[in-house]
Formats: sequence, structure tokens, C-alpha cells
Amino acid sequence: MRRVISFAFACFLILSQGACSSMYYDAMEELGYHKRDLLIKRVKAASDAQVETKEQIISASEEFARLIGHSGSLQEQYNKAKNAYERSQARSEALEDRVEAVRSVGEALFDEWEDELDDYENRDLRRSSERAMKSSKRQFDSLTRAFDATLQRIPPVLEAFEDQVLFLKHNLNAQMVGSLREENVKLRAEVDSLVRDIEASVREAQRFVKEF
Repeated sequence: MRRVISFAFACFLILSQGACSSMYYDAMEELGYHKRDLLIKRVKAASDAQVETKEQIISASEEFARLIGHSGSLQEQYNKAKNAYERSQARSEALEDRVEAVRSVGEALFDEWEDELDDYENRDLRRSSERAMKSSKRQFDSLTRAFDATLQRIPPVLEAFEDQVLFLKHNLNAQMVGSLREENVKLRAEVDSLVRDIEASVREAQRFVKEF
């Protein structure tokens, strides 16, 4: 057991240093974790990360909205909005990592599947496996497109949060805060649109896990 753990740990170190990821997946298979299992696990993790990102962005949007017309300490509410933006940024970066992990194991799985088609002697079984591979690959491509579409929609919202943070950093008074009212209406519309996109992507991930 100690040898297996040491081998897996060594492969992890190699992977973290940028070496071929196939060594990592080979090590995981030695431990009983096959690429298909890892793919499903990572899709679920990416889907969860999408939900967490969505909830944090909604929370940040609400904090910025509370700042408009705030009757208490503007500095205190500004700090809440700023912290919520920074947490949204962190969630977004974590989501990118999760999606990249899905793409990595998915590509490794389909490369292996395609290579092994040449090992068949029975042509009927080969054709059947190839059809299944192509169907699964279409599902995977649809999923990664949904993930990528979500990732592309997040930065503009985060940039809008950041603009407000920077603007208010040196203009934190009732008049300047009030001048952001129209910007916040636009921002809320962007957030609502992003939420719909994320929820559609989550449904795509759930469908993939169920059907793959």
C-alpha cells in the first residue's frame, strides 16, 4: 500500500511541475479511479462551483445595491461590497480551475478511447464502440461549450464590480454613490442574464452526468 501511495504522490508532483498528465491518470487507475469515473466526479465539482459562483455574484450585486441610498456608514457598506466582489473573483478563478480539470480528463479519456479502437479484432464491436465514442464526444463537447460560455460571461460582471470599487475608493460620499444608481440598474440586468446562463449550464452538466 505504501508503494502505491508513494507512486501516486510522485505522479502528482510530476503533474504539478507540468509533466505529461497521462502519468497522473495512470497512477489513478492503479488506485482504481478510471478516467470515466474521474470525469463524472469533476463535472459534478464544476457544476457545484458554478452554483457557488452564481450565489456569490448575486450576493455581491445585492451589496452594491444596498450601497445606493445607504443611510448608515458608507465606508462600512463599501467594505462589504468590496469584499463581496473579491469573493466573487475568487469563486470565478476556482470555477476556471474546475472546468480545466474537466477538459483535461475528458481529452485524455477520448484520446485513449480512440487509440484503443485499433486494438479490436472484431469489426462489429469496433464499430459499436466507435459509435458510442462519437456520441459521448458530442455530449462532452456540448458540455464544455456550455462551461466556456459561462466563463466568458462572468468577467464583464466582475469588471463592472471592480469599476465601482475603484470609483468609490476616492469618491465615497452620498452624491457620488447616488450617481451610480443607473449603473447599478444595468449591472443588475447583466447579473440576471448571467444567472440564467449559469443555471442553463448547470442543467447541461446534470444531463451529462445522467446520460454519460
